[in-house]
Amino acid sequence: MSLCPCRSGLPLEECCHPYLTGDYQAPTPELLMRSRFSAFTLHEWPYILRTWHPQHRPACSISELAAEAEETQWVSLTVLASGQDLGAHSGWVDFCAYYRDATGLHIHHELSSFVREQEQWFYTQGKFLPAPAELKLKPNMLCPCGSGIKYKKCCAMIK
Repeated sequence: MSLCPCRSGLPLEECCHPYLTGDYQAPTPELLMRSRFSAFTLHEWPYILRTWHPQHRPACSISELAAEAEETQWVSLTVLASGQDLGAHSGWVDFCAYYRDATGLHIHHELSSFVREQEQWFYTQGKFLPAPAELKLKPNMLCPCGSGIKYKKCCAMIK
C-alpha cells in the first residue's frame, strides 16, 4: 500500500482516494486542499476541475490542463494553517508545495480560498506568497521529496 501524496502519513486508500473517486466529499477546506494536491501528483485532472468553483475555474479542458502540467511534478505538501468561518461557508488553507520542473525544484506558497455550497467545498482562488524562511530550499535541509537525504545530494543535483 502506498502512502498518500498529501503527506498525511496515511495510505492513499485511507486518505485522499475516496475523495478522488467521488465516493466522499472532503469535509473541510484542508482535506479538499490535500486531495487536490494528491490529484495534481496523480494527474487526476477531472477531480481538479470538479472541485474548482465554476465561477473561478479557468475555461480549459482536461487535456489542456494535463498539457499545461506536463512538465511539472508535484513532490511534497506542507499545510501551515487552515480554517473556516463560523457558518462553515468559506474557508482557507495556507500551504507550501514543492514541485519539480525542467529548471529544478521550487517552492509554491499559497493562501487558498474555499467556499462550501450544498455540502461540498470548492477551491475558488489562491494568493501567492513568499516562502517562509524555514521552508526555503537550503543545501543541508532534508530533501522535500522524502528521500531522507540532504537536498544538496538529492533533488538539487537533478536538472
